[in-house]
Amino acid sequence: MVKISSLDKSDLIMKHSREHWKHEAHMIRDNRKTIVEVPEHLRKTSNKKTREINDANLRRIVACVNACVGIPTPVLETETMKEIMGSIEQRLSGLEPKEIDSALQRVKDVITQELSKNA
Repeated sequence: MVKISSLDKSDLIMKHSREHWKHEAHMIRDNRKTIVEVPEHLRKTSNKKTREINDANLRRIVACVNACVGIPTPVLETETMKEIMGSIEQRLSGLEPKEIDSALQRVKDVITQELSKNA
């Protein structure tokens, strides 16, 4: 199991496209270029369910990337982070949107504090 404390400083350098990502039609873009595009055969399928799933997947990817701004990818991949996210998911179910915003901000603050300890 990889722990956040075992990550090297070089693991904390962002190497992906800059955020803020956005979902436009059949693609994901940052402010300069297309990052991901749904292949043409999936875009043009006559299967409405497949098109809906593709659209939902793109929206989810963008939402996740934008929600994780500032958290290095290796940190997100650690078992510690998976445990944290599982716990958060359990605790957020049934909350009102404003309560969820507040809880997520507290989580982000804790993660930021942990990362600063390792910097």
